[in-house]
Amino acid sequence: MALEALRQIAAENRAASSESRHNASRDISVGDTVRVRYLTGDQSLLQVTIIRGETDLKKGVVNFDAPLAKALLEAEEGEEIEVLIGSYVRTATIEKIFKRAA
Repeated sequence: MALEALRQIAAENRAASSESRHNASRDISVGDTVRVRYLTGDQSLLQVTIIRGETDLKKGVVNFDAPLAKALLEAEEGEEIEVLIGSYVRTATIEKIFKRAA
């Protein structure tokens, strides 16, 4: 009986671990490209790749430590985020995540 209970607990742990890895794969991380639409102002569309290097919005790259990247990291597609831009907070929605190739 105790052995069966241990097997059940092990199976539940494996399922939880698998679900956690699946959810993490949908989260935004460094190296991913993200399409974001601001919901305020001009409702502009922006597509950026989060990198460890220097931010260059003309090239579509943003440093992982920049306010936009901080708001995006670990968020999911369809989620609304708030981005601090200067002294303003803008609301945006994550339209699409393009995961980096493994």
